[in-house]
Amino acid sequence: MKFTPKESDLRGGYITEAGEYSFKITKVSDVIASSGTQGIEIGLACLKTGNAMRETFWMSEKAAWRVCNFLIALGVKIRRGDDVEIDDSYIGKEFKATVKMGEPKNGVAYPEIDNFDDGPHGYLFYLAGDEPEQPTPAASTPDKAIEDEGGDEW
Repeated sequence: MKFTPKESDLRGGYITEAGEYSFKITKVSDVIASSGTQGIEIGLACLKTGNAMRETFWMSEKAAWRVCNFLIALGVKIRRGDDVEIDDSYIGKEFKATVKMGEPKNGVAYPEIDNFDDGPHGYLFYLAGDEPEQPTPAASTPDKAIEDEGGDEW
């Protein structure tokens, strides 16, 4: 068997110690808990070591604050009332967080994000007067190809 390794095939281990970390998002995927609760699983790699972990955000009222803190750490700014979709466009984005080792499951303690950094500005919603202007819908323009051909006559 012939195999040609690529940079993307190389991986570090897993995060095994609590501490402060700088992360890059490597994966974003939708998940559903056995209870039926929808969530988003985020794959993370430590910028310094390449060691990995994952964090899951459950879409529930009780967990909404964690998603907001995650977005703040990334430097996202939105208008009040706007929706946010966490998708593949977040892959490659970086943030800082404090990691703790969770309660052991089957004898293994897994890393969990305990606290997100305040990001570049420390807030999620645009401040008054800081919001970008609402885009105005573009005026429809006639199809130049049809005009050049003398209209749409057949």
